[in-house]
Amino acid sequence: MQRKVAEINQLVRNGHLWFDLDISSFNGHELEIIGGIDLSYFYEIEIKFSNVCFLSGYTSLHIDTSQDFLFIHKDSYESSRMNLPKVRDNSFLFEFKTDDIDGLPFLVIAENIEYKYERVNL
Repeated sequence: MQRKVAEINQLVRNGHLWFDLDISSFNGHELEIIGGIDLSYFYEIEIKFSNVCFLSGYTSLHIDTSQDFLFIHKDSYESSRMNLPKVRDNSFLFEFKTDDIDGLPFLVIAENIEYKYERVNL
């Protein structure tokens, strides 16, 4: 799981000065996020979370590509600003660090993450 997160961070960092992410769909269990530099014309990455039990944050994210933006936490997480639910045994807490208002992270608790990196015109 950590390897997938590292690959996503590396793909987004390569050749981009910034990156925007938007929730493209959420059906209560499956979450799909798309990302690119101009989401009105195309996206370059699709990140899918399965068996989602919690999410919190803005639905559109702006990230700084000069550093890692996606992190995975299994056991502990600084929750001084938020009262987070306990992460289930088979789940992970995924954290997107953003450049948005107040630096509020986007959080997802899910069992799995998958991604596809290819340009898709809208």
